[in-house]
Amino acid sequence: MQKKPILIVVALIVVLALAGFFIFGNKGKTSSGHKMAGASGAGSAVTAEVKPVDGTKSWVLRCDKFKDVKEGQRQEYCEVFIRALVKDTGQRIFEFAVGYPEADKAARGVFILPLGLVLDSPLSLKLDGQPPLAFKIRYCTGDGCYAFVTLDDALLGKLRSSKALAIEGSAQNGQPVKLEIPMDEFAKAMVEPRLKP
Repeated sequence: MQKKPILIVVALIVVLALAGFFIFGNKGKTSSGHKMAGASGAGSAVTAEVKPVDGTKSWVLRCDKFKDVKEGQRQEYCEVFIRALVKDTGQRIFEFAVGYPEADKAARGVFILPLGLVLDSPLSLKLDGQPPLAFKIRYCTGDGCYAFVTLDDALLGKLRSSKALAIEGSAQNGQPVKLEIPMDEFAKAMVEPRLKP
């Protein structure tokens, strides 16, 4: 008998409307424990900012400013992210963040996925009928499993033009899992000038 996938359709909640998701630690970590991709690049992070991305309802900009940086060095690292939460508890289901860890190189996507996925099997990223992209979870912590994907110009273009993104994998009990997230506002989010100084 064919197993039906566990389908998690992401019901997006604007993060800034929820208390408890505003506070960053002083080491470049968000309140959820996600270390921002470039937070240690130029110096230690001292302040942080979180605000909605202009023109979108679901994407949020977060920035860490660096201290002890020299003139001409990068002053801050910013990324845009979208997060799905359990409505009643505020528990995170899924997060997708995009930024430029190095200003002159490709963007990087960071996926924070639920615990309980099979780690030795690749996940599949699908965009509006495009051929799937395989990637693997790098590590897991108590708040989720982290995967990193280099987003070259071609892949970024597909993300900008896509209406939805799907992540497919397998749970440890053998059940297929599918996470879906709308991408219709991603192109607007990536216009944010502070992403790539």
